[in-house]
Amino acid sequence: MNQLGKKVVAFRIPILILSVLLLIPAVWGYLHTRINYDILSYLPGDIETMQGQDILLEEFGTGAFSLCVVSGMQNREISTLEGELKEVAHVKDVIWYGSIADLSVPMDLLPGDIKETLQNAETGSSLLIVTFDTSMSADETLDATLRNYAGYNSHIRVSYVDPAVNPKFFTKYTDSLVSQNSVIVENARRSTVIDYSEIYQSEFDYYNYSSTVTGYDGEGQLTSAIVYVTTQDMPKIYMLEGHGELAFETEFTSAVQKANIDYETINLLNYDSVPEDADCVILYAPTQDLSGDDTEKLLAYMEKGGDVLFISTFTDSEMPNFNRLLDFYGLEITKGLIIEDDADFYYQDPFYLFPEVAYDDVTEGAVDTGSYVFVPYAQGITVQEMEDVTATSLLTTSDSSYARNNMTAGGDYAKQEGDVDGPFYVGVKCEKTLENEISTAVVYSSEYLFTQSANEIVAGTNLKLFTGTLGSFVSYTNSIVIPVKDYENSYLAMTQSSITLLALLAVVVIPFAFLITGFIVWFRRRKA
Repeated sequence: MNQLGKKVVAFRIPILILSVLLLIPAVWGYLHTRINYDILSYLPGDIETMQGQDILLEEFGTGAFSLCVVSGMQNREISTLEGELKEVAHVKDVIWYGSIADLSVPMDLLPGDIKETLQNAETGSSLLIVTFDTSMSADETLDATLRNYAGYNSHIRVSYVDPAVNPKFFTKYTDSLVSQNSVIVENARRSTVIDYSEIYQSEFDYYNYSSTVTGYDGEGQLTSAIVYVTTQDMPKIYMLEGHGELAFETEFTSAVQKANIDYETINLLNYDSVPEDADCVILYAPTQDLSGDDTEKLLAYMEKGGDVLFISTFTDSEMPNFNRLLDFYGLEITKGLIIEDDADFYYQDPFYLFPEVAYDDVTEGAVDTGSYVFVPYAQGITVQEMEDVTATSLLTTSDSSYARNNMTAGGDYAKQEGDVDGPFYVGVKCEKTLENEISTAVVYSSEYLFTQSANEIVAGTNLKLFTGTLGSFVSYTNSIVIPVKDYENSYLAMTQSSITLLALLAVVVIPFAFLITGFIVWFRRRKA
């Protein structure tokens, strides 16, 4: 203990400096953390309680109020507390005994019912009624966001409409019911409604039958709405079906909507050709091969300069027609799944890839985060050199990776006979120069890449890759997507080599250092 005390005294200056430095993020977090103590703010805005307080706010300037009970305080102390409460934002007034009569006037002179309401002689407690200039249903965060947008651009004007005064105001913008605190964005060209339920991201707990707010999406929804009402033409993307394709999960379809991209799922069997207004065609993990007719329609579309997004999946079925589409750009999908042998390029399992991300307009958003892109269970993509095709690597495995075709053989992850050596592309962009056009294809080789579970591992980086990919096919201004501001903790994603190193430090190095230090101390004391 004496040795520890001496060490603390000897290093008191570095310890003090470290303590002060640690206070900086603590103070910043304290000042920037929004805490909502008002449970009633989560009630629907159309119930009578909320409508009534909004009427009170409109007619009398006071909507919400709180009851504050203090105990063991003298009147002079309560008077000081009254002044402090009035300095709190949006507090309009504080009503108590001192606001009704002068403190020099004995309380016994007040009517009995008022005296009993404001003070309890038995417990020595006093009641303060705190009134506010806002209603319980007001959202200060959203209001601040709107004011910031109006301050950034003089063309943006914000006005408020009280549904209690004008309950049918929203009907000229939508046929659906609109929640309290919803936002309507209007331009001479068009308008759109942002329902309040879309401003905050929430999750429902079926065990406790309660809903928890997990994120704020005010900036994302407002930016998307402004771009929508000011853009002349909306881009159009078609997603194919009829070949066992997967469907994107809600998080990714929501990103498409926020990017103001009109999308539609179609079966080419019902069309003579790919629709003329297609900015891109998506083929997401087909498990059955395309028909010859569908393949010819897609090839004709690509030969005219049409852009495509292909996402492959591992299947035992032969896919000659799908391979024809890839061959148009000189691409080929290897048999089997990639096993990563470099611990710096995978997460926990050699099938869970953390490939190298090359900088491109497609990957810009993912690269800027400084995080990994998580690609589980991927196939390898190889590129054949073609004079009229420019291939750009987006995601690449290490030189130590290899592809295993026989997935039923069992055994460990050690390289086996028949495995194909890497490195491989697991994401690639190809631009094919035609007579008057350029056809662009972006190909990924994992059906799990754009899923919510994979996206959560890397704190949203996969979603940014998805929006960057779509943005490369359409106008950049249309594809601005601001992600949700999460209130919850994100996963800390590390490569297997980092996990192993930390495990060695925690389990071996640090305990061994303490053991050696203890032995040295024991040995010195024994000799003394």
